[in-house]
Amino acid sequence: MLAVTIVNNMKYEKSNHNEKTREREETIVEEEGDLVFATTNFPIEKLKQKNKNEESKDQKELKFVLENIKPSEYQNINIEKFKEYLEIKEDLPKEFWEKIENSIQEEKNLYQVFLRAKETLDNLYGEKKDRGKSLSDSRFTSLKEMIERGMISCGSYAKIFGTTLRKFGIPVKFIHGILEEQKNLPKEWENRHAWLEFYNPQDKNWVPIDFTEGSLEPQPTVIKIKEYTNWDEEFKKDYEKGNF
Repeated sequence: MLAVTIVNNMKYEKSNHNEKTREREETIVEEEGDLVFATTNFPIEKLKQKNKNEESKDQKELKFVLENIKPSEYQNINIEKFKEYLEIKEDLPKEFWEKIENSIQEEKNLYQVFLRAKETLDNLYGEKKDRGKSLSDSRFTSLKEMIERGMISCGSYAKIFGTTLRKFGIPVKFIHGILEEQKNLPKEWENRHAWLEFYNPQDKNWVPIDFTEGSLEPQPTVIKIKEYTNWDEEFKKDYEKGNF
């Protein structure tokens, strides 16, 4: 039988939740929206099972890609071509941006740039861990309020780090999707997932990245529903029509 629990009242077991790295344990129980799902006939442990070799390979591949891209390579991209993926609708709060704005010049590769941004946000949050009240709260709350509240939902992370990458001059797409194990859940529960895709100037392709994961590698069961240039305008239109 399926059990539904409100996030704000949910008490996480330490064995299933890594506050520091936000690894798979938390991601499984902290899906976007104000509901958390658990089922006795589909154990959480089963969701976490994955081919260890494939996971290690995937993580190495993403890390390899990031470590081999120099931030300076984005100086040569066609700004006009990627205009919509570089547009910043809302600026980042100064208390966050001022701590990382020079990392694009100071760090040797994208992997170091991304980790520095993530660690800086974690340090700024401290003990604050707000998972969001709903899908709309997770996507449409202002960046300033997100950071003030210490929001860690996938939608808020995509918005914060998507804006961060664009300020670095890196084209970004906002990806709206769902986990394989959520496909048969009622739509009104609003359980969805969110991540980013950034442009790789070397291979001239888009690479998925998930800042809710310690490895930055998206979960193996994610399914893309639609890509957007932003949450607040494009996605909001679909959300208000129920097309999400």
